[in-house]
Amino acid sequence: MYRKARAGHHSGRTPQYSGYSSAEKQARYPQDSEWEIVLVPAGTPVTDGITETVYDTTYSALSLDANTAYDVYVRTSCGGGEYSTWSTIPFRTNCVSETTFPYMEDFSNYGTAADAFPFCWTRETNYSTNYPYINSSYQLYFYSYSNYYSRAITHGFDFSEETPGTLALSFLIGKASDTYGRMDVGYVTDPSDMSTYHPLKSYFPGDYQTTGIFQQEIIELPASVYNQTVYFVFEAPAPISYSTNYVNIKNVAV
Repeated sequence: MYRKARAGHHSGRTPQYSGYSSAEKQARYPQDSEWEIVLVPAGTPVTDGITETVYDTTYSALSLDANTAYDVYVRTSCGGGEYSTWSTIPFRTNCVSETTFPYMEDFSNYGTAADAFPFCWTRETNYSTNYPYINSSYQLYFYSYSNYYSRAITHGFDFSEETPGTLALSFLIGKASDTYGRMDVGYVTDPSDMSTYHPLKSYFPGDYQTTGIFQQEIIELPASVYNQTVYFVFEAPAPISYSTNYVNIKNVAV
């Protein structure tokens, strides 16, 4: 424990970080001269990690897992075996495109609330509430109304090494009312640019076998998705002939 501040020792300052990827994490510190650092999976006590002594203001950690939460603990060496208290930086490494198939997302690892949503997916809506979100039944819950839509864009799927005609997108889809169930499914090649959207299939209220029961959908992927990375899009568009639309999906697989 740090007991006294020495001349020129900068105590109590918070470390900062910048520029990390799934393979490398860089942490920057105040201008002292010697620090101890511990990098552990999120929630792991600092005492369970391996302590490293560093003498530079940049620290690089290699071979980190993609889309994984970590904690960085940092403390300043004050000399004479004395240290400042630990400061903590939580962070999550960047996402990477999926290259291993089959892939499955059942929405069970993110909680169930209005802000619950898969890591690495993108949520878009022009409504005031954060639709879509994961509900208490671990379903991705979409809502559209009047001129409002809700959209989910998956992380990337790299099909460059896959043989054309071998893959399909599957999911369960359901609605709770005869007038609900409107959804468009497609893919984009740039998740920040909807002009790269390519439709795969559209669903209308009359397309469902039974209201209140999820049905299995399997969409064979076209030749255009191979040899590139694509991002699947699920959208509850603004209704056309009715004012309110709810639709749920779960168990998304490739």
